[in-house]
Amino acid sequence: MSLTELSVKRPTALFAIFSLLIGMGVFGYLHLGADLFPSTNTPFVGVHSIYAGAGSKEIEKDLVKPMEDAVSSLAGIKTIRSTSAEGYGLTVLEFTMDTDPDTAVMDVQKAIDAIVDKLPAESTRPIVRKFSLGARPILVLSLSAAAGAGAPSYEELRARAESVQKSIENVNGVGQVTLLGAPKKELRISLDRTSLESYGISLQSLIGVLKASNLNVPAGLLRQDGLTRTLRVIGEFASVDEVGSFLVPLPRGGSVPLRELGKVEFGYPEDEGSIRMDGKQAIGMLVVKASDANVVAVTN
Repeated sequence: MSLTELSVKRPTALFAIFSLLIGMGVFGYLHLGADLFPSTNTPFVGVHSIYAGAGSKEIEKDLVKPMEDAVSSLAGIKTIRSTSAEGYGLTVLEFTMDTDPDTAVMDVQKAIDAIVDKLPAESTRPIVRKFSLGARPILVLSLSAAAGAGAPSYEELRARAESVQKSIENVNGVGQVTLLGAPKKELRISLDRTSLESYGISLQSLIGVLKASNLNVPAGLLRQDGLTRTLRVIGEFASVDEVGSFLVPLPRGGSVPLRELGKVEFGYPEDEGSIRMDGKQAIGMLVVKASDANVVAVTN
């Protein structure tokens, strides 16, 4: 029976078939995903660590080389490339295409965790990440304040940006929101080399004394009247004045206040970049979607 004959003798059945096909097409179109970079098996894993104040040679010897040795024996590695620069080290591992990327990340993380204690204490704990095209920002936002009387201060603007950040993170399909150009205040100690030399204090010994003094130490248990309480000695600095008044021991005996060796202040770190909108200082926000989210729906 030909299609023409079937259409004439059984029009209801043919109408039902075409209706089903049209309905399936409409349903598929309405639920069709959209993404600029579809999910792919990306066989790249990066290991990144920051070692502030160290030169490229120290980064290569004390940071990058141990990380390379730790991961070099992993199965499936195709190439290992490393970058040693002032203050940070980066190692990129390329695996074969048949390697499961999630398994590769876990294997690299285990290998790095095994040598963390051998890395410099001043460096940050290495971060292991899988490179993904889907991790690129789908939306870049900026927040600025109008100039003039009654304009909010930078602290108020940053607080508003953090509030907006939390709101966007709660949107269905949003994976991560990162703030740019919004540094936090930090304790800064600017030492005077002449003062250090005159008192005979080395930089490393001063750093060690400050680290050892800025700690909260557990002091055991106190049992009284059938109750047990945990004790600890509070040693962390509570204010900038307390840091400036800290007595640094001298090699020949005696001590000197830290403020005599330099400037102690609580302020913003040095600008390494700036974000401006219409000529005004602004705070940027990078929005990254979840791996399985629709880029159009999330952006809307």
